[in-house]
Amino acid sequence: MITLPNILSNFTTSRVCPEIIVNGLSVSSININPGDVFLAAKGSSVDGFDYIDEAKSRGAIAIITDWDGDSKTTKKFYEHQEKLDVPIIGVIGLTQKISHLAGRFYSEQSKKINVMAVTGTNGKTTCAQLYRQLINKLFERENVLGKCGYIGTLGAKLSCDEEDNDYSNSDLNLTTPDAASLQKYLYQFSSSNYKHVALEASSHGLDQYRLSGVEIDTAIFTNLSRDHLDYHATMQDYAASKMKLFKEHKIRFAVVNIDDDYGRKIYDSIEPSIEAISYSLINLAADIYCKNFELVADGGIVVTGSHNPKNHNGFKIVLNDKPFFGSNLTKLSKKAEKFNLKKMNGLVKKFSLMDRYVKRLIKNFNQKKRINIIWDSGNGA
Repeated sequence: MITLPNILSNFTTSRVCPEIIVNGLSVSSININPGDVFLAAKGSSVDGFDYIDEAKSRGAIAIITDWDGDSKTTKKFYEHQEKLDVPIIGVIGLTQKISHLAGRFYSEQSKKINVMAVTGTNGKTTCAQLYRQLINKLFERENVLGKCGYIGTLGAKLSCDEEDNDYSNSDLNLTTPDAASLQKYLYQFSSSNYKHVALEASSHGLDQYRLSGVEIDTAIFTNLSRDHLDYHATMQDYAASKMKLFKEHKIRFAVVNIDDDYGRKIYDSIEPSIEAISYSLINLAADIYCKNFELVADGGIVVTGSHNPKNHNGFKIVLNDKPFFGSNLTKLSKKAEKFNLKKMNGLVKKFSLMDRYVKRLIKNFNQKKRINIIWDSGNGA
């Protein structure tokens, strides 16, 4: 059991923390259970403080919210505190600290698990899923490495059974979960004796500090193209959010696609203490150069576009880390071929949730009716 003062120790707060035993944490008022603490953070469009009444009605025993250090704000907290009869504690810069607070609550599980985080406009789901599948196949057949979980666009994969398609939180449109939920998933994986987690790190997640309290072992960069400019003001801002994965975490290994302009900038900026591996389809000077690749019609890993071979290549490279896997690329590639890893059906899974609409689309197509399509590549927040 952990108390509120334990969670908030060393942070600047608006008041002394009462000795309250905390059962859980949530940034969403609708997910509060009796005994939980509501993290009422201020977002880009919604202020969590507006939902403290709902959190209280659902059983919140305390509220932690953003504090600007002003005595007027502190007075406002006390007024609402008397009304709700629950302590309200302000924390300066709460949004940046939620991942750290949740990490404390869940006993810093990322220190016990090898976290691989992959970022890029395209390929995050493919890389993370292939990584997870291969590690689990090695564990299943050769009893090495340990189990690997997955957190990303499809949700959280809390089972290493490939036939089990149950993804927790799959109804949320977030590539990277909120900071508290992410720490909770790491705790669940660790409690189930998982040794590895493949994590999709979106630009939104990195920019909003959802990973700031997570220790990341290996970081992968796939590519960067125009996307999410409704959120990021410029491509430079978009690229800067991706760079955070390599600059604000004490990673041991970096795997970077240097065919990408931003990838080369990331690779050139990596600290000497980090073991960096470059990969390329066109650059002979890369650490790993893909001389050729085969387009496969069915089964195994299906290559359908220029970014997919890059993703597959990067996925294999990270598994070539000798201190981590004790294997070489040639041997591992042969193992991967035998394992017949499944192609990624992220978009297919999303479409399966709208089966009737897909059937209508196919019907209209067969009847040669005009169809207007708005395509979303599946890159969530």
